[in-house]
Amino acid sequence: MATMELSAMQAQIAREVLNIEDAELLKKIQRSIKRLCSKAKAEAEEEYRPATKKEILAGFAEACKEAKLYREGKLQLKSLEEVLNEL
Repeated sequence: MATMELSAMQAQIAREVLNIEDAELLKKIQRSIKRLCSKAKAEAEEEYRPATKKEILAGFAEACKEAKLYREGKLQLKSLEEVLNEL
């Protein structure tokens, strides 16, 4: 979403909230906003997780095994063109 669109949306929401005169409704909105923000933060943290040392070493070990099998003629590797076509 473009920055200007985001700013306009934020301003619109702020105007709507400022027009509410019911204290209970404002408390509910506040709780909802806090819940949604914490959920979004948790999802963002969950999305990116750096690989652990164990995972990196396991991937390297697997790559070494594949390289050895290829040198022995027991494994056929994909061409660069095939790999790029998968992307």
